[in-house]
Formats: sequence, C-alpha cells, structure tokens
Amino acid sequence: YALMQACKVVVSVAQNEPFGRGVVEALALGKPLVMTRGGGPEEIAGDCAAVQIVSDDPETIAAAMLAALKAPPEWAKAARTRADRFAAEMHHPQLLAIIDSLLGPGAGPVSGANR
Repeated sequence: YALMQACKVVVSVAQNEPFGRGVVEALALGKPLVMTRGGGPEEIAGDCAAVQIVSDDPETIAAAMLAALKAPPEWAKAARTRADRFAAEMHHPQLLAIIDSLLGPGAGPVSGANR
C-alpha cells in the first residue's frame, strides 16, 4: 500500500481484468481512480463518484488523470465507501457458505474449526 498511498491518482488499464483487487485497494485508500472498461473493476467501481471510466486510448486516459488531480475532497469518502462493499470481511461468510454447498451433505462445514 505504501506506493499506492503516495499516488495522487491511480490508473488501471488492464483489459478485462477478472478480479479487480487493485481497484478495491485504491478505493480503500481514498484515491481517485481512472480506469478502462471491462471486467471486474468496472463492476466494482462503475458508478462510484471517485472513478472515471474511459476508453483505452492514451490521450483520453491522460486527460482523465489530469482531471482526477483536481478531485474534490468528497471523492475520497466516496472511494472508501465503495471499497467497504468489497472488503474481504464482507465476503468471507458468503464464500464459506458457497463452498459448504458445493461440498454437499456429509462433507462437514468448511466454516468454523475446519477453515
């Protein structure tokens, strides 16, 4: 996080990134984010005020970066609020329930002492 914390703007240009953990980490740090369309990051950050989703041409990305440098202070709060929705603590019980259901009856729960 130290390098990302030092950034004034975070840019994600990975095409069709399936997970988007870097996007969540940037948002958790309250950073304005410029990103290109597609994959998990767009699902995570699509309508967040702190995020600009742009086409993947260099001029558009650069213009969005310059605009993000002038981000209003409320963007940091919007970014952190969005990141909270994707915190591992929020998804942990859901993941365990899915794994338990996939293992089927008699396998014993993954949750609890069997983690």
